[in-house]
Formats: sequence, C-alpha cells, structure tokens
Amino acid sequence: MTLMKRVIIVGPTSWDTVINIANYPENGGFAQGKNRSERPGGSGLNIAAAVASSGVHTRLISYVGDDNIGSQLLENLQRTAIQEIDVKVLPGPSLHAIITVDDDGERTVFSLEENRFSEIESSVTFDKNDVVAFPVWRAFYRTMLDSAQQVGATTVVGVNAIKDKDIHAECIVGSIKDVTDFEFDNDRFQIAVITKGSEGVEIFNGREKEQLPAKPVPIVDATGAGDSFLAGMLVGLAQGERARESAEIGIHWASFAIQSSSSVPPHWDEIQPRG
Repeated sequence: MTLMKRVIIVGPTSWDTVINIANYPENGGFAQGKNRSERPGGSGLNIAAAVASSGVHTRLISYVGDDNIGSQLLENLQRTAIQEIDVKVLPGPSLHAIITVDDDGERTVFSLEENRFSEIESSVTFDKNDVVAFPVWRAFYRTMLDSAQQVGATTVVGVNAIKDKDIHAECIVGSIKDVTDFEFDNDRFQIAVITKGSEGVEIFNGREKEQLPAKPVPIVDATGAGDSFLAGMLVGLAQGERARESAEIGIHWASFAIQSSSSVPPHWDEIQPRG
C-alpha cells in the first residue's frame, strides 16, 4: 500500500475584493462594476484548504496582519479542514487584493499590500514523505526549499521559478500566462506541468512531452482555476500518482472551479461523481 504523503503549502493568505465588470477598459478608460463581493483568498490559503478537503494531511505556512482582515482570515482558517495552521500574525496590514472579473470570466489582480513573508520564521521541519509546494515562487522561500530538499521531500514550485536559474525542484507547475517563452529545463526540473487555458495542459517529463485536453465547460469566474489545478496535482502526488494522473485530477477540479464565483477552489466532495 502506498504511503499517503503530507502536503505543505508555503504561500500567501489574502483578502479578496472582487468586482465584476463587462470588459476591462483601455488605459485611461472607465468600467462600471456590476457587483462586489468580499472573500478570503490568496494562493496559500486556497490551495491548502482545497487539498485538506480531500482528506490529505495538510499544513499551511503563511502570515496575516494584526488588523481586522487578519482576524477574519484566521477565523476562516479555523473553519477549513487544514490540520496544521502555521500562520504567523505580523504587525501591520494583511494582504489585500482587488480582483476584476470580466464577462468572459477572465480576472485581473491588483495587490494592495507588499508581501512580507520574508519577515516570518516558521518552526516547521520537513520529512522525506512530504510534498512541499511553493505555488508562486519568491526568492525569500529559498531557505525553506533548501531545507525540504535536504531531507528528500518532494518539492513543487510555481512556474515563475523558471526565471531563477539557481532553483531546481522535482516539479514546476503553473499557467503559461505567468511566464513568457517557457522553455523546459530538464537539468533543473524532473517534470513541468503547464496549463494553457482552453488549450489544455502540457506535461514535460524528461525529453517527453504530452498534451492533455481541457474540459469544455462554461466559464463564470476563472479566479480559482489555477489554485484548483495545483490542488489536484498535489492530491495526486500525495497519493503516489504519476504526473499525468495528478494533472487529470487538477483538470477535473479546475473545470468545477471556473463554473462558480469564488476565489477558493470547490470542496473535494463537490467535484466527486454523484451517486
């Protein structure tokens, strides 16, 4: 029987103000918001909550500020299934983002605060049976990445890590929209999984490349698609699945995410076949 691995997510916890608009305006133009919603978000929180909802043991390493938003985010975290909440409270503001979603479901994100992740020190220790993920790579995660690799943990980094020539990991994952002219470097990464929206997913494994189709579903809000896809990938890796099978879980999860308005991926139970 394959040992179920623990998944550790290292990433931001944020508050999202979401505004629906018809179309994103030209520079200097005007767009009328149709409605506004307030909801917890941030790739760290989103992915950790999703993975934990599947029953995989999950730890979130993140931070919030000591403001009202931070209090709301902490309360929300307690309502998730995340088993280990390693979220520090820092003096000052929490992360807050303005997100516009147009009629095609495409999103644009404006971060209102600087990421202060470099100010936290986590007491977490890694194990060779952990899957440690850094969904959006930042240079200040390097120490944690090194610690995870020293004990033989499986490491997953966001696609923007391709720009940092000193970084290597078992898997690099992300959207083609987040990096231009992606070129797989199999000296630094064993596997790359690149999402391409309606064009599906490309998997690079050594010198082999495989294309998986996207599911043709109506798009309401693409905000949680990338986080849902990565959550599926991590659940698959935690269960001992190969890259293709893990990506298929991610594609399935993302297809549900884009059909609803939410920053947080759907709960695992919501994406299971109805009996």
